[in-house]
Amino acid sequence: MSATIASTCDICEAQDERPAHEFVLTLASTTAATATTGTVGQLLHRCGICGAAAIHEVTPAEASLLRCSGVTVLELPDPDALREMHPEDPPAGRPLHLDDLLDLHAALAAPGWFEVLLAGTAGVADQD
Repeated sequence: MSATIASTCDICEAQDERPAHEFVLTLASTTAATATTGTVGQLLHRCGICGAAAIHEVTPAEASLLRCSGVTVLELPDPDALREMHPEDPPAGRPLHLDDLLDLHAALAAPGWFEVLLAGTAGVADQD
């Protein structure tokens, strides 16, 4: 027999008991949330009465008990590891200056600029 978990719906405030396999426990990979809020994740489920999605913050002790009771556990990866590189979020480094734009225009005006580009730009970033 599987464990049952009692919960209260945030919308209709009904108390309901559901089998553990109907719950999902999401665990954050970083400890920043634990340090600020004292929680390590969230318990997700649907209310058996009104069908609304319910989310409850979970402490480390509650997470251990829920894991043992048989809930589905999703360990979320570190958000920084998932971040893709975009022009809106450039990597750290020296910002572009007007001199960089002038150097680009001079390089494009020179004959054979495309061959120079294909040969690579080794050492160009180190020149100021």
